[in-house]
Amino acid sequence: MRALSLGRLPTEILRRIGSYMSCPSALTFLLVCRSIYQACDDWTVWRDVVRHSPHYPSLIFADDADEWKRYVVAGTKAACSQGDWDTKDLEEWLPQLAAQGHSDVLRGDLSFLHRLCDAVVDTTFRSASTSRELDAHTWKLAQAAAFCLAMQHLAQTASDASSDLLRSVPWFRLVDLDRQEVSAKDRGRLIMMQHALANRAVGFLCAKLRHALVNGNTASQYAAGLYAPPTARTIPFPRLMDLPLPFTPNGPERFGDCHLSAMTDPSFFVDDEWTGCTSKFGLSEVHVNRIGGSHRDGFAPANSGLSTPPGNFPNGRHFEHVVRFHLVEQHDGNQYKLQSNNYHSETDLHNITMTMEKNTGHLTITHWHPLVPDFITSDAVITPFGIVSRLLLSEEYWIWLWKVQWSEFVE
Repeated sequence: MRALSLGRLPTEILRRIGSYMSCPSALTFLLVCRSIYQACDDWTVWRDVVRHSPHYPSLIFADDADEWKRYVVAGTKAACSQGDWDTKDLEEWLPQLAAQGHSDVLRGDLSFLHRLCDAVVDTTFRSASTSRELDAHTWKLAQAAAFCLAMQHLAQTASDASSDLLRSVPWFRLVDLDRQEVSAKDRGRLIMMQHALANRAVGFLCAKLRHALVNGNTASQYAAGLYAPPTARTIPFPRLMDLPLPFTPNGPERFGDCHLSAMTDPSFFVDDEWTGCTSKFGLSEVHVNRIGGSHRDGFAPANSGLSTPPGNFPNGRHFEHVVRFHLVEQHDGNQYKLQSNNYHSETDLHNITMTMEKNTGHLTITHWHPLVPDFITSDAVITPFGIVSRLLLSEEYWIWLWKVQWSEFVE
């Protein structure tokens, strides 16, 4: 009788009631009886349920009722099965909601994602040839899983012990492989692996940086003049990623490449200032060296009256506290070259040249150093979090560059 009498309410009232319910409550309400469902099954109701939800901080745009329904159902799954997610959820909706900043996902128990990533990373450690035998879907799952885990790190405000796990993430030098000896399929698989590993590293880098800033463990031991790492809210993921809808077939495959269109265009690099860090592996810990700040070795900007180190300075001796890029070559529709300005970190001077491969998001970076006659080359990929690379020399470095506007300046 109650359901019957409720269903007799005017359509506008029923829609108003449903619009202000949470995703789980709205689904339950619409399924009370056929008349309520018929009254409320309108795209404006589904849209308002999503937009009124405090768990969706990002403004979502969809074209019709079916697309809005997908977000309501995904939001319901996030709320009702928190802590009991599995690989099917990762395939269907989990990374999309993580990119939207859904609070249930950012605060949820993602232990199964740790297991998935750890298994893939362990395979990579054992043998690069063995890891190549993993199918593409497995690597795309690992990439999506690592994205979700990195988002949890970016959403946290306190540092944690996982920052020391940066050592556990492997890397390999694709730039050392002759293109004539590696098929296009194998090369694509290797770049796919780099994307997954880079996403995994970002979470640990963020945790390490936050810990260093809080505890004064940066290279100069002073946080002033540095930029804090970005957060899950400061990077506009929905604007930078052409996110597949929840429950889209081949979701992990589409999710893995959805940032490339916006984030491989030259304007993405040249229109803004960049900052970042390097993290060097010491004997007992990972040392953080931030871009900007005070240069510990006595380096100072031009006209300061202080001396600069000797060495080869083909681009002059003025070094800035932020990174700027300009386009120097457009090879074809798929490749172009960017040149940075001279910039400094807390302990080093830098200038880099990057060649971007737009269809894969792979970057080849050449690093200038005042005391090294030859350029040093490293692999990198553009991730939803910025540029991630690992420099393999006598000492190993992770490099993470992100836009200044994504982070806060530390006074």
